[in-house]
Amino acid sequence: MVGYASAELQQGSKGAGLTFAGVSTATKLGDLTIVGYDPETGYSDAEIFCSKLDAAGGSLTTYFWYDYEDGGVRYRGWFDEEGNDGNDVELALGEGLWIGAPNNTFKTQSAGQVTTEKTPVRLRQGSTLCPNPTPITISLNSVVVTGYDPNAGYSDAEIFCSKLDAAGGSLTTYFWYDYEDSGVTYYGWYDEEGNEADITLAPSESIWVGAPSNSFYVEFPAAM
Repeated sequence: MVGYASAELQQGSKGAGLTFAGVSTATKLGDLTIVGYDPETGYSDAEIFCSKLDAAGGSLTTYFWYDYEDGGVRYRGWFDEEGNDGNDVELALGEGLWIGAPNNTFKTQSAGQVTTEKTPVRLRQGSTLCPNPTPITISLNSVVVTGYDPNAGYSDAEIFCSKLDAAGGSLTTYFWYDYEDSGVTYYGWYDEEGNEADITLAPSESIWVGAPSNSFYVEFPAAM
């Protein structure tokens, strides 16, 4: 099943990513497009950009969105600061981008194959930006952590996720637990007061996930 989905950008920056798998090909940066301007006029302002970390979470590369023609040459998609085409840069499903826009009239748009399998995202030591890689709204507690012995459980408060509010201001942090105490099972994400998370993630909406090492994964549910 194929389709497409859009996600609103906000003035300033926010996390985003693809919400569909590739159709018989690997997903690329060019699979994430920008809409919200007049396609007849195009877009040549360098005010919409995305920043992509390398696999180690170190080096940051920034690409700008363009959609215009100059001297008979068509420029559409993502280009780095030297003007090199970045549309074929690999962008894995579940990999987060930091996207900046001048206002909230723009949207990202992703198209492709609906995922029928869970999407695991390997966490790095420190923080990893993880977008909801499905075209549906999911609950935070449907996003689970793996990479530890499930028989031993996990009770250390060292894996956490942080989610910005809709305005990109207030930040709420939740911790991952998987253990039993006095006959009560704790499994999922809990806030600092011990309340179970009761929030959702819209398509492409992102969370920052912190982990003590790179042996852990977050696993997003299948879209169907």
